[in-house]
Amino acid sequence: MPADDLRTARRLLGLSAEGMARYLRLGRAKDGHGQGRQIRRWEAGGEMSGPVMVIVTALLHGKRLPNPE
Repeated sequence: MPADDLRTARRLLGLSAEGMARYLRLGRAKDGHGQGRQIRRWEAGGEMSGPVMVIVTALLHGKRLPNPE
């Protein structure tokens, strides 16, 4: 999945990188940094996990997903 797809989905939701990480329920990074760091890595071209790709694809195709909060 192109990194731009994640960025597009995040912007469509109106979320920051930290907000998208919370939306995807990502845990805190092992190095103690904030959750948004992983989102920024993926947006820079890092490999996304399968479940994240499924959620982002659904968002880009207009599927309404429940708010995880």
